[in-house]
Amino acid sequence: MKYKLLRAILFACGLSLAVLVNAIAQDSLYQRVIVGNRVKLEVPSHWHIRDINERKNIAAAAEALRDPGGEKNEGVHVSALSVVSLPQPVGAIIRVSYLPTEGLSREEIQNEIKNNRTQILQVFAKELQKDNALRRNLEKGGTPMLGKEEFGTETIGGLIAMTINYRRQSALGQSAFNVTQYHIHTGEEMVLISLSYRESDKRLFGPILDRVKRSVTIK
Repeated sequence: MKYKLLRAILFACGLSLAVLVNAIAQDSLYQRVIVGNRVKLEVPSHWHIRDINERKNIAAAAEALRDPGGEKNEGVHVSALSVVSLPQPVGAIIRVSYLPTEGLSREEIQNEIKNNRTQILQVFAKELQKDNALRRNLEKGGTPMLGKEEFGTETIGGLIAMTINYRRQSALGQSAFNVTQYHIHTGEEMVLISLSYRESDKRLFGPILDRVKRSVTIK
């Protein structure tokens, strides 16, 4: 009787595992997204991918906040990809943008960062802190920066990226958001990838965004 019971338990466990594996194969929790034929990454399949009109509305709002008088008509780039977590309220955001650049090739840029990391970081920080543009734009958007930004380097998609990490206030007045921007110079253009999450939900969204980051590939 004891051995029959053991065999029954093992058989049931085997069936449960087979059902679980089959369910995962049929309903993947992540989907692969191609952004502009250069960046590929995997995002949670149940999150909301904003369409072009939603992304244009966000850019238009940012332009209006930056220039309320409408005199300068400052252009604001429209992100190539914007994905937000569900359900509401949004607790994590994935953004990918392409920005024009010129000068060195990808290989030259990567070698320069490897060989002169400290000097490159100093120049990078000085340029991005010029006129406190990032801080001012966040304040105008109602999500002011909390504390100081930190600069560094990190490998993403097989390339070394210059990074900015900062905390900002939530637009809904909830827990602060932690934001990491990855600036990747490809030679032809700069890819800007931004990953952010609500700090109170770090244990939920942190591993998901780490998974997204590991999935990135860049041509």
